Amino acid sequence: MTVHPFIVHYAVAFLSVLPLVWLALCVRQRQGLRWVFWSMAIAGMLAAMGAVITGELAQTDVEKLYPLKSEQVAYHETLAYWTVIAYAAAILWILARHRKMGRKEQWLLAVVLFGCAVLLLFAAAAGGAIFHPG
Repeated sequence: MTVHPFIVHYAVAFLSVLPLVWLALCVRQRQGLRWVFWSMAIAGMLAAMGAVITGELAQTDVEKLYPLKSEQVAYHETLAYWTVIAYAAAILWILARHRKMGRKEQWLLAVVLFGCAVLLLFAAAAGGAIFHPG
């Protein structure tokens, strides 16, 4: 039994809500919101990295037990990697620019983070479709 399903749901929970917290920060610059944002970003990225590692470990077993699902697993894996890369790039952007960021850049970053969330939800749906088709 793999722990991947347990870990991946933390990443989905934290990272899918992250754009909403950033949006709240764009509207109201509050220290408490910054703390929530960074806590969720760190927890979400750690969970995402854990999900990628446990997914890699589970991949061989899944492909042995369900050989017809190899393409679905590969598609899910590709989306998962791009999701982690996209979120990492957005978070690094914030780290590099947070003190110099103007309003337009904040709103642009909100759009980028919502794009990351859409990619995340596609990756999650692709993973779920492997074992729960339909």
